[in-house]
Amino acid sequence: MPDTGGAANVTSKALRVLLWVAALVLLFSLYTWGVSQNPPGFHVDESATAYNAYLVSRTGAGEFGPRFPVLFHQFAVSNPTYMNPVAIYLMAIVFRFIHPSVAVARAFAAFWMFAACLLLGVLAKRISGQRTIGIIVAGSALLTPWFFEIGRLVFDAHLTAFTVVVFLLAAYRIQSEERWRWQDIAMVAGSLALVTYGYFSGRALALLYALGLLFLATTKRRLVGVVKIWFAYGVTLVPLILFNRSHPGVVTKRLWEVTYINPGAPWKEVASQVAEFVRCYLQDQSLTPLLMVGDGGVRHHVEGSGGAILFATFILAMAGLLLVIARRWRDPWWRFVLYGLAVSIVPGAITDWPFHELRLMGYAVFLLVLTVPALEWLLAAADPKHRLGDRTDTTHHGESDRAVLPNYFLASRTRAILCIRRSVQSSL
Repeated sequence: MPDTGGAANVTSKALRVLLWVAALVLLFSLYTWGVSQNPPGFHVDESATAYNAYLVSRTGAGEFGPRFPVLFHQFAVSNPTYMNPVAIYLMAIVFRFIHPSVAVARAFAAFWMFAACLLLGVLAKRISGQRTIGIIVAGSALLTPWFFEIGRLVFDAHLTAFTVVVFLLAAYRIQSEERWRWQDIAMVAGSLALVTYGYFSGRALALLYALGLLFLATTKRRLVGVVKIWFAYGVTLVPLILFNRSHPGVVTKRLWEVTYINPGAPWKEVASQVAEFVRCYLQDQSLTPLLMVGDGGVRHHVEGSGGAILFATFILAMAGLLLVIARRWRDPWWRFVLYGLAVSIVPGAITDWPFHELRLMGYAVFLLVLTVPALEWLLAAADPKHRLGDRTDTTHHGESDRAVLPNYFLASRTRAILCIRRSVQSSL
């Protein structure tokens, strides 16, 4: 008799894949509904990005300069600026096959933010080992105003979240392995390069994230691996270094336009600049823009629509932060996450624009990552099997996250779950 069991399994698996693809297509359609009119208008930065992408798709060159440049020259005026290449080259591939339009350009930008939200769910699932947590984190990211609004802007800022999440996926992959192969090293170095060439703030973030890999260097072999990653990442910077040599000052031009830092200041002014950095760093952590008003720029955030992040997401992130500090601080991965959260504020803190959402996009990503420990804790309390097995339950890397807990603590955790659910419902 023919074996029909294997064929039935293949058919069932193919049907599940088709259903998932259909669900994602439907979700993306809802995510991009009205994208050609929302936000209204088409800003000059967006027009320049789309126009250069169109020209590259036809000639290989942008509006000005040679073919396939490292940075794209825009606005041929007395004070020209330069755009980062990743978004333009990716959009050029789309324009090669699809007729350019505002709707196509905006859908392209929204796609990368949509992909970043889904990949955040993938990362959460890998960290926790629970598909439910992955779905919750991905859903929270898709509902985050910070991501949704920036994801509809065509210029390169929409790529920041995607590049940071790709880097975190690569970093999480290597932290679970004792021996790092050349493929792992290339993957992490490549993701750092993607962060660097993706957006202006990425040039600072990538260097800081690369330095943070030392938190994962728990053995001599891993330390050597980190050095190899630094070397490979340095190789990817060669085109940028050569471009800056032929175009002096271009790579750092945008920084000096928006920062209060004066590299030629005398020593007596250094203290005042450090004090200004501390002030801006604390300012960018203010709860007022984060939860109540958002970015002051009308292009970055809809005025009067609330904060940049949902209250429920923020509560989960802070609960996760407390859990990491109290119980998982020995875990190299979570120490790296805390470091990443801290340094992701630096690109915003070195400028004088308060709570600039585009420059703080990495900060939003790490806040979403910190919801994972809180969700693990809450879902374990909601599951009767976990409540009965609290004595032996373990978390990431096998560390005990719930030792012997008194009944009143379990009851308080149940009350916390109810509060979170009410907060989620009110946010929605």
